[in-house]
Amino acid sequence: MKECVFRAANGILSSRLTAPLRKGPLLLVYHGVEERLVNAQVQTLHIPIKSFERQMAFLRKHRQIISLDELQSSLSRGDPLDPSHVLITFDDGYKNNRSVVAPLLESLGFPFAVFVSTRHIEERLRFPIYRLRAAIHYAEKKNLAVRCLDTAFDLATEPQRRLALDTLRRLLKRSSRAVVESIVQDVNGLVSKDRWPEIDRLFSSEEPMDWEDIKELSRQGVIIGSHCHDHFILHAAQPVDEIDRQLKISKSLIERHVGRCAYIAYPNGGRSDITLEALRMIRDDQYLLGLTSVKGEVLCGLDAFLVPRIFVPEDFSQFKFRINNAYLYDKPYARWARGLRAASSN
Repeated sequence: MKECVFRAANGILSSRLTAPLRKGPLLLVYHGVEERLVNAQVQTLHIPIKSFERQMAFLRKHRQIISLDELQSSLSRGDPLDPSHVLITFDDGYKNNRSVVAPLLESLGFPFAVFVSTRHIEERLRFPIYRLRAAIHYAEKKNLAVRCLDTAFDLATEPQRRLALDTLRRLLKRSSRAVVESIVQDVNGLVSKDRWPEIDRLFSSEEPMDWEDIKELSRQGVIIGSHCHDHFILHAAQPVDEIDRQLKISKSLIERHVGRCAYIAYPNGGRSDITLEALRMIRDDQYLLGLTSVKGEVLCGLDAFLVPRIFVPEDFSQFKFRINNAYLYDKPYARWARGLRAASSN
């Protein structure tokens, strides 16, 4: 049904019809690309390579791919912005960014950027959201006790598992780092220690890169940016001193390994995921751009530390709609950015 709706919308709002309404470049957000998905309910942040190739073919035909450095130079000089320009970014730092994405984009001559959570690179840790999805999907127990929340979830039926997953996913995104780690520890217990290696092998797409992978991408010209140290969401529940620590550790590690860290993508990056303190710290830490996940086009005069991006769905009809009609998001984005910018200057 959703695919039919977007196909109809694309027919009505054709690329030729909407072209005069576009005002600026687009930054696209991906996470991972895989040859084959084992279970899309677990691998929600990865898209099949065939879908990715189709999207790249569309961009090659209809848009011009530029780098973050090119965009930043244009913004800093106040140059006119070209609405045909598109930038490709990947968040988190999955190993398939090097093994699958890099060869394909290099063959097309497309520059791209990867924003890495440095603790996961440093310690080869899987991300909490993966642990949550995999544990609930393969749970060997019918009940999950979450001690830090003093609550429990029944997992006997599929609807109960979906409810637990949705509830805990939201909590992971808005809780402090300490609470997130406590939830993950309890969730891990749903699956025996002997079985986790088997599940991790099954979902190799969730494996983060190591520093050798990062260095090789950098040598190939891929821009490496920060995604905080622990994929640390910079919302109001986080202690200010921990925000500062996360930002500084991530930047220093990337600079140590690849020599430069000029850009940051806010983890999660939604409207409630960026505090005034985080915004001020990022400005003070001498980043050149801060990338959000709030939808919109890049327009002249925007705050360089609140750059909008478009999350890319797998479905091609939805992809085309978002690419061709991103101008629809500009006004809501501008209201949010103005409010946050005004508050940060007080």
